[in-house]
Amino acid sequence: MIKTICILALIAGFSSAVVAQDSEMTIQALNGKNGKPLVHRRLLVFGGKTAEAASHQETIFDVTTDGNGFARVVFDPAKTRWIEVFADFLTLCHNKPNLVQFSVDTILSTGFASPNHCGKIVPLVKPGQFTVFARPATLREKMAW
Repeated sequence: MIKTICILALIAGFSSAVVAQDSEMTIQALNGKNGKPLVHRRLLVFGGKTAEAASHQETIFDVTTDGNGFARVVFDPAKTRWIEVFADFLTLCHNKPNLVQFSVDTILSTGFASPNHCGKIVPLVKPGQFTVFARPATLREKMAW
């Protein structure tokens, strides 16, 4: 009897460990004006189960880009279905960044790039990769912070 209970407890422990599996995406940060990578930049990634939850920062990831402008984000797909990305002390190149969320399903299946209203740079998108465009803030923008 005790042997049976121990075996059932082990099975329950292994099955619960298998359920919680993290996913991963790569974020590429590019200067929207010239296409150069934004290296060693802090990115704030807000996520959530819904687009609204992402805008309310249900989950928060604080990552830094490498020497090529890439950052890796590991997340729980049950908690993060939508994201918003902000580049610290830079201006994003899409309109109304606080109102735009991106689907994690789309990013993982086909890849996605945020709109680039700063220039004509268009990146190659690939599954699992999200590209965000930003540029240095103008003096006027800095003063508004």
